[in-house]
Amino acid sequence: MSEGSFNSISKNIITSSPYTIYQAGILASIVTGDPKYVLFSVFAFIMGDGFNALEKKIAKKIMGDDSSVGQRPSGCGNGQSKTDCTGCGIYPSHGTESKTWGMPSGHAQITSFAATFWTLYVWLKYKKETDPDAKRLAKIKATASTIIMWTLAAGVWSQRVISSCHTIPQIITGVIFGILFGVFGYFISTFIIKDMPSFK
Repeated sequence: MSEGSFNSISKNIITSSPYTIYQAGILASIVTGDPKYVLFSVFAFIMGDGFNALEKKIAKKIMGDDSSVGQRPSGCGNGQSKTDCTGCGIYPSHGTESKTWGMPSGHAQITSFAATFWTLYVWLKYKKETDPDAKRLAKIKATASTIIMWTLAAGVWSQRVISSCHTIPQIITGVIFGILFGVFGYFISTFIIKDMPSFK
């Protein structure tokens, strides 16, 4: 496989990461028969894409259409990028052109939501474990999976900046919203799903 092909594949995976997140919860529920994973997907969609669209509209209204803080940077979005540009939108129909609003980053919001939700789930589950052997294993799993989730999320954030789809402030704002909604979504889910490890 050539380096160009590898770069294209990795960028496509990163661009489609929100859909991978949504599908993961649905597939996990189908495989396990446990509804809590579907709830995660529903929350990820609402608090990711849904709230992000609303946040962008509010930010655009407050900052104004021509705000350099809110607009996507030049580069991938306007064809000036010398890198392999696959477009800034999640949807292929957006093509390589993007003159859209970038504040806050939807990719950053969705990936940080997923990483936060998962981190709370595995560490609260570890905290509730009483058997010493099971607790040791739960700690290893929680540590490894938390590192993997946040590393993947950081990879998405980096690619969004490198490809000139977002500025660093747009990424940071998306991450902050994602973490806040991740905590809120997890908190709400503990009232809906009885076996979700709670904060108590």
